[in-house]
Amino acid sequence: MLDDGIWPVHCLSDPIALCRNGYLTLDYCERVVQNYTLSGIPLETFVTDIPYMNHLQIFTLSTDYPLPEFQAFVKRLHAANQRWVSCQQLKLFDLGLPVSFAGAI
Repeated sequence: MLDDGIWPVHCLSDPIALCRNGYLTLDYCERVVQNYTLSGIPLETFVTDIPYMNHLQIFTLSTDYPLPEFQAFVKRLHAANQRWVSCQQLKLFDLGLPVSFAGAI
């Protein structure tokens, strides 16, 4: 809170997002979103971490996230004015690129 007791605007306008590593299947994701809806918990953005990827390769889906069903899931989110966001993990180390974290902090 600010000194005058007024909450900063961003505290009241941040979207309600759910992000967690461990959504191993699309079915699990769908049940989580459904449970939020049934419980009346607002959800604007659903974020999945890397389990949706095929062997951690970017721009791929694992067999646990079949493309047609996944597209239908995202369409249902959009129809409910919700979004899906993916986390991307670039495998720089596997590409043999020189990587340095010096001065990163």
